[in-house]
Amino acid sequence: MTQTTTVNTCDLLIIGAGPAGLKAAQIASAAGLSVWLADENPLPGGQLLRQVTQSPFANPQTLFGEEYSARRSLAEVAFSPRVRYLARTAVWQVTPEKQAYLLEQGESPRQHIVQARFILLATGAQERSFPLPGWTLPGAMTVGAAQLLNEISGIVTPCGQHSGGQRPTVATVRRTGDPRGRPNSSGAGHHAPAGLLVGTTTLAEGITSYLARSVQRHQATARTATR
Repeated sequence: MTQTTTVNTCDLLIIGAGPAGLKAAQIASAAGLSVWLADENPLPGGQLLRQVTQSPFANPQTLFGEEYSARRSLAEVAFSPRVRYLARTAVWQVTPEKQAYLLEQGESPRQHIVQARFILLATGAQERSFPLPGWTLPGAMTVGAAQLLNEISGIVTPCGQHSGGQRPTVATVRRTGDPRGRPNSSGAGHHAPAGLLVGTTTLAEGITSYLARSVQRHQATARTATR
């Protein structure tokens, strides 16, 4: 049951604390704007940076590479004193006047009414799986399931796995090596999402460049129009 309701104002309300929302919060707060950042998950990072601030691995750099610290630095923007971060929070209504109603879950749930000058929707990535022959057999799983094993449960998917698709979530699983430091044999490398726009002019170009660099780094074989 909701215990309290608070009414607040801010310059920018960002809905979603994945890489896009975090980068927006970083830029806006550095420019002096008051920023609220709301996300339904318990930690910032979204699908691509899931659990990066509290990795289950003792040495996550070994598995996720030298740019792990850059990704963690981006996620820690949520804890900046210039950003009001609300975890486990659902945004259930936004009015045409840019007034948003937020429900923060917890032992004592609270409802926030936020009057914002601007609202940014950064709802992020989601898995788009489709059934294939044999996809229910032991050892077959969706990319989202493999990502949960890696980044939350601390279980490394084995080398030699084969994955399909070109979405950023696929690249995050492919980049993972084994405890001996070998990259996944089917895997592409990893680059910090904070660098997606380096040398590019649009987000779409940045994501395309990011995936291309990932494939080239580990010399992964890319197949298109595969049946």
